[in-house]
Amino acid sequence: MATATYANTAYIFEEEWADQLQEQLDEPTKWKDFARVIFTDKYTINNPYHTDPSASTLERDTPFTLATITQTNESINVSNSRVIAQQIDRAVLAQSTYADQMEWARRQGIVLDETIEQFIYDDHAEFTDFDNASIGGAAGSITVSASNVDDICRAMLREIRQASGQGLLKRNGAFLVWHPGDFEFLEAFMMANGFNSADNFIRNAAGAVEGLRYMGIDHYTSNLLRAGRFVGGIKKAIYVYILNSTYAKVKVTDGEAGLRSSVIVNTRVDFETTVWNNLAGVVFDMATAATA
Repeated sequence: MATATYANTAYIFEEEWADQLQEQLDEPTKWKDFARVIFTDKYTINNPYHTDPSASTLERDTPFTLATITQTNESINVSNSRVIAQQIDRAVLAQSTYADQMEWARRQGIVLDETIEQFIYDDHAEFTDFDNASIGGAAGSITVSASNVDDICRAMLREIRQASGQGLLKRNGAFLVWHPGDFEFLEAFMMANGFNSADNFIRNAAGAVEGLRYMGIDHYTSNLLRAGRFVGGIKKAIYVYILNSTYAKVKVTDGEAGLRSSVIVNTRVDFETTVWNNLAGVVFDMATAATA
């Protein structure tokens, strides 16, 4: 039986609220699919890595050259915090049902999920630049069309291979997050190339399914991308660290201290996102000329 926080005749089921919030936060979202999510209670995260030694020429009966191992350490702090403190008037709470509360909790989970997703895209400065020159055109932003979405896919895979990411690509796969308007061009290309793709579109009025695999890449679409930017690369090369002790934890307090007849439902998330230097070559900040 869940404990309840009472406010006269209106009350919040704190445990059920937390369960519903956690259920939403645990639902598969695109960033949880293409990023590596790590729950931790550490403040500082270290990523030590070493450079490979070089092979040198050996002449028989002569001294050889020593190769040294160089170790580099990167570190980040899990210090980005976001909070939702939702104030609910006691009259509103009294007139609401249990189902209403669970919907409020679900919406909190959606907002926190989208906050982390937006932060990932805003971290594009850590990614490798990818523009129109990458697909064989003049330098500058890519004007995405139904005739070049395949060029974008192939060029991204080529860049991954050139960055010696073929082994990681084989293990983890690749992804692209498109603006909705650009994703439509991918749908048009799929419909025009292959009877199976065209038949699937005819049967499915909703169009392409989020996370579909095409040309060896998992494709997503998002309204949270920055204007003029979309993102792609090897899956699990973007790291998301989430503070375990605060993730989806709910605190219900009385709003009377602020002279308001209300109950406050407070939840937060503490996190950090990064692409470590040794993986930056296989995650791409893609410049697009237009978004929709």
